[in-house]
Amino acid sequence: MDKERQSEGILQEDQNTAQGIWLLARSNYEVQFQPAQELSERIIFPATPSQRNGIEDARFVRFQNHDGSYIYYATFTAFDGRVVMPELVETADFVRFRFITLNGPAARNKGMAMFPRKIKGLYAMLSRQDNESIYLMYSDNVHFWNERELLLKPAFPWELVQMGNCGSPIETDAGWLVLSHGVGPLRSYSIGAFLLDRDDPGKVIGRLHDL
Repeated sequence: MDKERQSEGILQEDQNTAQGIWLLARSNYEVQFQPAQELSERIIFPATPSQRNGIEDARFVRFQNHDGSYIYYATFTAFDGRVVMPELVETADFVRFRFITLNGPAARNKGMAMFPRKIKGLYAMLSRQDNESIYLMYSDNVHFWNERELLLKPAFPWELVQMGNCGSPIETDAGWLVLSHGVGPLRSYSIGAFLLDRDDPGKVIGRLHDL
């Protein structure tokens, strides 16, 4: 009897593993439009189990490669009705789009936003790991995110419930400008901003105290 139960347990584990691999494979796909189509007609709909209840909050950024060429990335939130999953779409021409899963322990929750270029040879990303604060992440592979560090946590009444970014950082002579949003009492939303060091985004130069 014990052997039968053990066999059933192994079989169930194998089925769960196979199911996970199948879902992962389905989450990586491409969408191709006709070049003659107007940009406003190139509409992307949920297409995978992880997206069945919607795709939202796409944060597009024009990313500059080392050779001077550009590619457009967008991090977005996929929702299957129970689980929130951050995912990535990339395109060079807004005709062919590649949808790719984001992997690693730091690829979680909402609000992932990429920097528009590598910093010290690494991809850089803002995120919200704990549904409250803003984190900074680095990776040598845009599809895998393992490390994260706390960057900013709520400090003022208008952001006490949670903070988030409003999109990718904007490079200026003074540093990386980030528009943020804060959720305060009674779920009221407010727009804020903070400035990060240009060479070391882990250093916060300043942030808005008042609205």
